[in-house]
Amino acid sequence: MTFPRVGGEFQGAFNDAGDVVTGTWTQLGNSNPLELRRVDQAPTRQHIESWQGTLKVASREFEFQMRIFRDDKGQRSAVLDSFSEMIEALPLDLTESGDGFEFFVPASHAKFVGKRSDDGARLIGQWQQGGGKFPLEFHQIPLEQTRSLSYRRPQTPQPPFDYAQLDLTIPVADGRYAIAGTLTHPHGAGPFPVVVLISGSGPQDRDETIFGHKPFLVIADHLTKLGIAVFRYDERGVGKSTGVFAEATSRDFANDVADISRYLAHHDLIDGNRIGLVGHSEGGMIAPMVAAERPQFAAIVMLAGPGVPGRQIVLNQSRTIAKAAGFNDDVLDQQEEMLRRWLSGDVDFGDRYAKAMSATMSMLRLGRSDEAKQQIEEAERRIKESISSAMTQIQSPWFQYFLDYDPAPALARLKMPVLVMIGDKDLQVDADLNLPVIEAQLKRAGNRDVTIRRFENLNHLFQTCQTGEPSEYAAIEETFAPEALECLAEWLTMRLLNRQ
Repeated sequence: MTFPRVGGEFQGAFNDAGDVVTGTWTQLGNSNPLELRRVDQAPTRQHIESWQGTLKVASREFEFQMRIFRDDKGQRSAVLDSFSEMIEALPLDLTESGDGFEFFVPASHAKFVGKRSDDGARLIGQWQQGGGKFPLEFHQIPLEQTRSLSYRRPQTPQPPFDYAQLDLTIPVADGRYAIAGTLTHPHGAGPFPVVVLISGSGPQDRDETIFGHKPFLVIADHLTKLGIAVFRYDERGVGKSTGVFAEATSRDFANDVADISRYLAHHDLIDGNRIGLVGHSEGGMIAPMVAAERPQFAAIVMLAGPGVPGRQIVLNQSRTIAKAAGFNDDVLDQQEEMLRRWLSGDVDFGDRYAKAMSATMSMLRLGRSDEAKQQIEEAERRIKESISSAMTQIQSPWFQYFLDYDPAPALARLKMPVLVMIGDKDLQVDADLNLPVIEAQLKRAGNRDVTIRRFENLNHLFQTCQTGEPSEYAAIEETFAPEALECLAEWLTMRLLNRQ
């Protein structure tokens, strides 16, 4: 199952009784175990209290809201909302005794331990997570002041639209599968120039929806109003497209783009000599793959596309994100060494690491209280499950292809106009690592129409940001920075519509 609103995917299997699904939740490149249990009927419950507080850890702040409910049997329960990370209704294990107040967050293995103030209006205590303890105070608010986490996305286009929309189903892979998508085009018979939007990694719908953002819808709306038709589509196995997403590699996705382009070139509404490819992230790698083999494309745009092999991308991405989160160099070096071992194909390393970790945990349990022992055992279980999930992901066909694929040869064959756009706070595709290689390879191709734009304070999604961390994506209201959108639009209209 895919959850485009939050950029997540869940894959699991039922037990023999059919009442429990055990699997893995994947979001923003991270995988964690998840178990779902069937219940006959959820108890009726009433919202009775709301509390808010701000946790400060190093240079970061996390805004929390706790909501407490009472069910029809008088039992109290609670959920936690994180405004900073746009995570809603995390279940809590709640413990109340006299003025003591504690809750445990199973999803993150964090814990709050505190007491009620004398007036009962505050919860004063500590947030405990990963061995650290941080002061945290909740204050009660009236129920009517409870905040909603519903996304505000002011850039999302709203009907009526001043252009036409046409749903298309395009056969790919020798007719084995079909790609479903939307062609937006100016009113009239055409023929119009067209750009094909190619999304990033993970199962993506035609709008590249993530955390309520719909960047491809924003781009399509803007370009179509300017006179350029746009085709955006659901990837294999996503939405209305057929096929199995998990079995495909970047090469398969590139073949789909080639089939889509051939189909559009013969469509009555489209000028087959004015077709452009606009790819984001992995799509920014796929666009040159396709164009290097079919030089008739009129324009190529790489939005945060890589210039170095996937192995370098993964190692660099892991380090830059962890560094932005505040980890020191020693931790970063250890993390990188472990990741290098995994990526090298050392399939036994995960087992050896898990055994070494178990030995360490056993030492930590010595002399501890029963509660502390349980927490250590639970942490050990989660780490082992995370190691297993990581090894499964690394060994997948898509990941193995991505690790070994080098974009450079394809870039060195591009003769058509190329626009390269990247944010200087992109922590997933680092500008310092990738731009020099991309520029050098396009020069090697003898390409005389290359534009490279590096935008200040934009992240991997081209949002105006503070740190560039993926945890900011959901909290930012902006979907696609206007300056980046205008750059894309001006460049494409000059190449596809001959407008100066």
